[in-house]
Amino acid sequence: MTAQAFEATVNGVVVDIEAELARVLIGDDQEEWFFPMTTMPDGVKEGSDLLFTRQQDGRFAVLGFARTAGHTVAPSSIEDRLARPLSRFRTSDVRAADLRAAVEDE
Repeated sequence: MTAQAFEATVNGVVVDIEAELARVLIGDDQEEWFFPMTTMPDGVKEGSDLLFTRQQDGRFAVLGFARTAGHTVAPSSIEDRLARPLSRFRTSDVRAADLRAAVEDE
């Protein structure tokens, strides 16, 4: 995997949660996006500052809570992140051969 495969991160803020959907304003332009709560980190509430990355398909993926001045957030454990339904779906597509090839390329 090369460094070019990674996108820059951008901050977003949760402005509303309704019917298990979080409405998030992302970036300086405050683009409005909706995310199922099952894809959000545990403890997300209105006003939460989050960190996102833009995927190759143009959608955003939440990375976790943003670190802001005077506020630090303990990172989620790998078990917490893998327990989310979206993560389980994505990791089910990973093959051992793909992982070996990525490690060998580094």
